[in-house]
Amino acid sequence: MSLDHLLPESVAGHHVGERVGLGAMGLVVRGEHLALGRQVAIKFRFRAARTDEDLLAERFRQGAIRQSEISHPGIAQLYDFIEGDDYQAIIMEFLAGGSVEGWIRRSGQLPMSAAIEVAIRVCDAMAFAHEAGVIHRDIKPGNLLLGAELDPSTVKVTDFGVAKAPERSPDITVIGANVGTIWYMPPEQLSSQAHVDPRVDVYAIGATLYEMLTGHVPFNKPDAAEVFRRFLDGEPLPPIVDRNPHVPATIVAIVNAALDMDPDQRVPSAAALGALLRSAARQEGLVYPASLDEMAREATRDACIGQALALLPDEVRSDIAFGVRATEIERGSPTQSLDVVTLTTSEAHLTVPKPPQNRTTVVEEDPTGVDHSKTTEVHSNAGELGRSHRFDEDDECTIITVLNLADPNDDGAQ
Repeated sequence: MSLDHLLPESVAGHHVGERVGLGAMGLVVRGEHLALGRQVAIKFRFRAARTDEDLLAERFRQGAIRQSEISHPGIAQLYDFIEGDDYQAIIMEFLAGGSVEGWIRRSGQLPMSAAIEVAIRVCDAMAFAHEAGVIHRDIKPGNLLLGAELDPSTVKVTDFGVAKAPERSPDITVIGANVGTIWYMPPEQLSSQAHVDPRVDVYAIGATLYEMLTGHVPFNKPDAAEVFRRFLDGEPLPPIVDRNPHVPATIVAIVNAALDMDPDQRVPSAAALGALLRSAARQEGLVYPASLDEMAREATRDACIGQALALLPDEVRSDIAFGVRATEIERGSPTQSLDVVTLTTSEAHLTVPKPPQNRTTVVEEDPTGVDHSKTTEVHSNAGELGRSHRFDEDDECTIITVLNLADPNDDGAQ
């Protein structure tokens, strides 16, 4: 049944224009500020005579509050919230490029670089939201909107209608009800909404990336019972390479780690997932804007990289570990490079192939004053650029700078 006839001609100083979307809780129209001429999106939820009306109205209001609390370039900006007699409305920035869902439907699969960039930007946005205490609970392609068509750099997360802020507001989920979209929900979200944490968003980002790379949701079953049965039976996901053989093994491993059914074996945070994807993109030569690397330092501040790397298969771990870095440093000639042999932190002990020769280890004093001598053992090769790597130690990321100060007279004997 169409809801268009319920729309007012204007709301809160905005002209109400044509419908641009329809969701579970109402419809979205294009609007224009009558005085400023600013284009906006207006999301309406119409009140109804039903037993759960008060709960739905409060959920809609809480979603607006959660979205308004977060100011980040990767999250759609909310301008106003209106309570009317017949409806509630959210006024937010208008994103003219459509949704990632629409992009997938038109293209089948996103270009590899575009899919990775979208995922990284969503990871950064959700890492910021998680730091602010907000769990989205419904990340999916339909809730990722583009400011410009087919431009991954303009992607923004929207629709915080079922978001949860455990430290600031009560959970208003109905007992026994599922909140979210089943194809992007991990087992713990299907079985219990009471104990979900930010790792449900990590799973959803992984499911979204799987779909962007393959054109298919990870487990395409028609209802929640079938999806839940898959979790109970431990049925593995269809391999990504069966649906897109061009996806590199490093990316496959990261997506699989994000989609692990056990939250304790899943990539531990959105920040960590973003850091791993940045590293893999570098290793695979995928093109994405330099601005993403400029954003990486803040996004990976609490990334728990050591724990995330430990979850990956041995055959790809070294490739990704070599790419993980917080900053690059410049030194005089000759330049140097870092190859991690063993990284031991409070969370993980990682081993990757040793350089064959010319191993010299110098751990530069960390300006933060952290003593790394008890937690880190690394080796480095001569010949390229030294790097400063950021790893997690006791829940705080520290910077470890390792240089090879190779003796030009050294013949390589050890």
